Amino acid sequence: MNDSQSASNKSSLRRTFAAALPAAACRDKLTEFCTQAAAATGGRPMPAQNLHITLRFYGDSDPDQIAGQLQRVSQAGKTIERFLVSVARLRAMPRRHPRLLWLELVPDPHLLRLHQLQFAKGEEQERRFLPHITAVRAISSQPVKLPGCSLNKIGPIEVESIALIQSHLQPDGSQYEIIERFKLANAPPAKKIGNRNQFQDGN
Repeated sequence: MNDSQSASNKSSLRRTFAAALPAAACRDKLTEFCTQAAAATGGRPMPAQNLHITLRFYGDSDPDQIAGQLQRVSQAGKTIERFLVSVARLRAMPRRHPRLLWLELVPDPHLLRLHQLQFAKGEEQERRFLPHITAVRAISSQPVKLPGCSLNKIGPIEVESIALIQSHLQPDGSQYEIIERFKLANAPPAKKIGNRNQFQDGN
């Protein structure tokens, strides 16, 4: 394989992951929490449109692999009904030199099943699944207490859709682009607006 062929193959790869997405009504409370937590830690809040629960990080994927990933994501959406998940605690990660604030989630059976459905039969999971929502990036200090910002105010988070997402690495952090999004069973359909990666909730 020559250099031009290698470059062409590399350019066709997309950095992908599967994620569960919170309902729009929940994103407002999550965004408020992220903003307050960022102010308390000197970090950057996660934008509302980027809030998600990573189910599986696939990494660099070619078109054939992405087709298989979309099939698994779509099937999971048809299999699992929308559900509520609770926040267990706030965690600074990684432990030794934390740069992120996580909202660690209670491992709800529906969420665990969504994760399991991202693996083909007989395919082993690479690491232990730790369901969470990244709230703040690039923190400069760990919060002892977040004034006026209680986890209880977030309340249960409704998960109503699943998506395959492409991650674009940028100097100031990753930018996310939805490749395709699927509503979970019994969730209202999404209404498409503008290009294929812009959505508004149907309810």
